[in-house]
Amino acid sequence: MTAWIEDDLRKQLFAAAPANGIWIGDLAEIDSDREIIPVRFAGLDFWFLFHSPHAETGNDPELLLTMLDNLDAKDFAPAEFSRLVKFCRADAEADHFKPDGWCLPEAFQIFQFVQTLCSVMVFYLDEMQEIEQFFYFPASPRLERLYNRTFKALSQRLDGSLVAILHSTGACHAYQRTCRHQHRSAQPETGQHVACADGCPQGSEHRPAPHA
Repeated sequence: MTAWIEDDLRKQLFAAAPANGIWIGDLAEIDSDREIIPVRFAGLDFWFLFHSPHAETGNDPELLLTMLDNLDAKDFAPAEFSRLVKFCRADAEADHFKPDGWCLPEAFQIFQFVQTLCSVMVFYLDEMQEIEQFFYFPASPRLERLYNRTFKALSQRLDGSLVAILHSTGACHAYQRTCRHQHRSAQPETGQHVACADGCPQGSEHRPAPHA
């Protein structure tokens, strides 16, 4: 998943990170189908990865539909501007799917970690406003709980401007923007709900503007 990230790129993206505390780096556009955001939390480095599901399957629509069918999302076609969301430890290697290797230094840090992941998503939503849909395919029940907790908190913080669009299958989860306005006023420390800057209320039917 991260074999393409070379040591020089890692050093560059984490160059401004403090030794401790919570830090979210700049968004780096690797190419037209991939973005990455570096995160440091409690002395641990993480990658937050965003990949086009179309590019992941070689821009083969039949292969993409087959993959989704295998994840119990039959007959669902992702939007053209969509992303698979993944995160992992920056030092992850072949065994990065083993949950025991993902533990935080202290169990009580999980709430703050979830809020940090939410802040990364808010940052991405503001920077990449053309991206409409987001998917995640958890590799284990433990990771599924963490992703679910994160996206639930994110949806609450954004006050309805990001909503689930698939019934939970246990394999494929998907979310859709309901507006494209910025939400930089969200508070990661408190998880406070923040309404859309342009006044779209929770549950609004305001949809993303179509692409030209």
